[in-house]
Amino acid sequence: MNVILLDKIHNLGTLGEQVKVKRGYGRNYLIPQGKAVPATEANIAMFEERRAELEKQLAAKTSEARARAEKLEQLSLTITALVSEEGKLFGSVGAAEVVDAIVAAGGEAHKQEVQMPEGPIREIGEYEVEMHLHHGEVIAKIKVEIVAEK
Repeated sequence: MNVILLDKIHNLGTLGEQVKVKRGYGRNYLIPQGKAVPATEANIAMFEERRAELEKQLAAKTSEARARAEKLEQLSLTITALVSEEGKLFGSVGAAEVVDAIVAAGGEAHKQEVQMPEGPIREIGEYEVEMHLHHGEVIAKIKVEIVAEK
């Protein structure tokens, strides 16, 4: 299935590219989400008419994500958790707890944006968590400190 991308899709393409995708991916995800349209002659002509508008929208989203990244990087989060005598957490600190801490500090975040490549945090200490805010192109690094609950 050939589609025209209306947004930048990580590992697929950028705005305006015609790409070939599997039917299910196109029909069930890209088209209903408004990220692509089928590559018919009518849609190609419609896209060329709207190209400037779509590029402007994408640039606005990118600049908004950069502004959010600057605000997030200024945050220093402290999360309290129950800890054993050895310094290991009872349970773990995952993306949901990081998002809750960001929101409590006055920031804006979504669970899907939090990237923890080493998995959930299981010990007290300082960690750096990445937030992928816009298609993997805008990344904010936040310092998170896990402390024992008293």
